[in-house]
Amino acid sequence: MNIQLLDKKVAIFESTLSLVYKHGFHGTPMSLIASEANVATGTIYHYFSSKEELIVELFIYCRKVTNEYIFLEDEKLEYKERFKYIWNRLVDYYVKNKEIFWFVEQFYASPYLQQKKTYLLWCG
Repeated sequence: MNIQLLDKKVAIFESTLSLVYKHGFHGTPMSLIASEANVATGTIYHYFSSKEELIVELFIYCRKVTNEYIFLEDEKLEYKERFKYIWNRLVDYYVKNKEIFWFVEQFYASPYLQQKKTYLLWCG
């Protein structure tokens, strides 16, 4: 994927995270996301067919970056030490990234979770 296009998608994700943190899912219209990300509303629809798709893909993105941070360790650790290491990394990550923590918590308590399951089944 083109770097410029990837940057726009990440800007859309970051803007959405910030706005959902401040206003919740329903208080965050696509026009506000576009304005905050410095892109046209049509640009968002180039990447995502709907707000629901944006939210689901943002959740997948958040889980991906969270997991990349948590599972950074390369050493061979015993089960107990590995558990502590992963748990501490998770807590550390969410303390440093409150917007992602808040988004994931809202997502799990929302109807978007079912849409994610349907989306993943459809996409394979």
